[in-house]
Amino acid sequence: MVFLIINPQNTLENSQIMWYYQHMANLMNKDEMERITTEMDTNEFQNDYNESIPDTFPRVTVNILNIFQSTYPSLFKRKKLWTIEKHRKKVLDWHASYNRMTSD
Repeated sequence: MVFLIINPQNTLENSQIMWYYQHMANLMNKDEMERITTEMDTNEFQNDYNESIPDTFPRVTVNILNIFQSTYPSLFKRKKLWTIEKHRKKVLDWHASYNRMTSD
């Protein structure tokens, strides 16, 4: 059972959370599981991330992903490689807050 914490003040954030969990629930076939666990460089992750999120969500750039990497180095202990499984949700959450901080 999964419990979600919903912020009633932020409907965009809520829709992102709900989309993520619904999307991940649909990823249970073997080929898709292999895809989301494959390590990739920053450019590959950017392309996959931007192609897999809804059109209304903000897109990431390599520069934004580099900022994320430097902000959370513990997520990249051995290599500077990305996986959809490990990083997509974290980038999604962080990017929403990063956009709010930089737009003020």
